Amino acid sequence: MYNTGSDNYPDYDGDSLQTVFSSTKSLSAIAFATLVDRGLVRYDDLVGDHWPEFAAAGKEDIRICDVLRHEAGLVVLDQLGKHFIFFLRAG
Repeated sequence: MYNTGSDNYPDYDGDSLQTVFSSTKSLSAIAFATLVDRGLVRYDDLVGDHWPEFAAAGKEDIRICDVLRHEAGLVVLDQLGKHFIFFLRAG
């Protein structure tokens, strides 16, 4: 967020973290397309077949294509995510 002088936003300087969305989406798609082309994975494979730990906590039916389409229902809010949500509400 750009600091407009409002008290709702912290100072923004060279050490500030910047939230960037979708910056690796195209590279991820190309990487997975390459794996599919080589026959190493299929889009319909379960993620847990390739990453067993992922299948914990009710995620056992999520397929690779679900993750790539952002339809897996995964939500993560770490400290940076909570900070970003604050900005959305404050703005």
